[in-house]
Amino acid sequence: MTYSVVARCPETGQLGVAVQTRNLAVGAKVSWIRAGVGAVATQGFTDISYGPKGLELMSSGLAPEEALARLVAQDEKQAIRQVSFVDAYGAVAVHTGTRCVRYAGSVTLEGAVFLANMMRDTGVPEAMAESWQTTAGQPLDQRLMAALEAAQRAGGDIRGKQSAAIKVAATAAGAWWEHIVIDLRVDDHPDPLAELSRLLRLSAGYRDANRADRFEEQGDQIGALQAWERVREALPASPDAPLWHGVFLVNAGKLEEAKNAFSIAYARYWLKPGVAGRKRNYPGYSKSCDITPVFEPAARAAGQACAASGLSDVVDAIVVVTAKALGEHAMVVTSDSDDISRIAESIGIRLRLYKV
Repeated sequence: MTYSVVARCPETGQLGVAVQTRNLAVGAKVSWIRAGVGAVATQGFTDISYGPKGLELMSSGLAPEEALARLVAQDEKQAIRQVSFVDAYGAVAVHTGTRCVRYAGSVTLEGAVFLANMMRDTGVPEAMAESWQTTAGQPLDQRLMAALEAAQRAGGDIRGKQSAAIKVAATAAGAWWEHIVIDLRVDDHPDPLAELSRLLRLSAGYRDANRADRFEEQGDQIGALQAWERVREALPASPDAPLWHGVFLVNAGKLEEAKNAFSIAYARYWLKPGVAGRKRNYPGYSKSCDITPVFEPAARAAGQACAASGLSDVVDAIVVVTAKALGEHAMVVTSDSDDISRIAESIGIRLRLYKV
């Protein structure tokens, strides 16, 4: 069975489509979306053209019911199609052909359509609709995910599970392709819904990291700190999250907190089994680090060093100019000394290098 949902969030105006089936890469065929226009699910014996054609018709001003009726009228095999539309205003339309594999059916609510075919038993669309109603007020992606999980609990595909997908588009404010908030696919997996749920949690973490960057650019340190707290919860094993959190803390002048963040990033990456095994012998370095902010003079010197050496590795250049500023007793510890040596030679300094 393929089961799907298309919906508009009444609180945010976001559009969404989610689907699961026992077939490969369902997200490449069934789910279609365009910010500010609508969302489409085309399944049964799938005719992919209902997706792009339906969005184009709704974009031209046709209501979902009229757009879908026009496409169905042109389809000689409409009896084996199952299709749902929702537009940016929450208007919906649905078609279940008379020869769709049983059990096939749908439930329509305000701003949402729930489809299923090849059901083990009746009741799957109803279970999705009930989930939708009980999750009112939650973010759209979570409601879509909950609806898929409810469908599976209600019986799911008589053939089993294989792939799933979820897409969410923001309200239009410019080019539509710039406003796809979520576009996640699980193309082949023994438990695609569990994997899709995991990817949604990761996606939330990365979206919050982007929000933190925007808050920082706007000078909103409180907003940025709150966003980074959410990132830490969503990405508990990621080395990247504490690394960039540490960079933010350095820029905010919170050096002691930055040390802790960098130590966590170090432990998650360098001490992870199987990663850079010999470097795992140096866990003490992060605990004894002094963190020095990079101010404009050092940044300018690093840029000049890159220009002189013909290299573009700004991090290596900053290491070199920092060592130069510290004087002749400074030592650089590195696993790759070639670029650092070249940068140092290009600006006429000798470095004490310790290769690990």
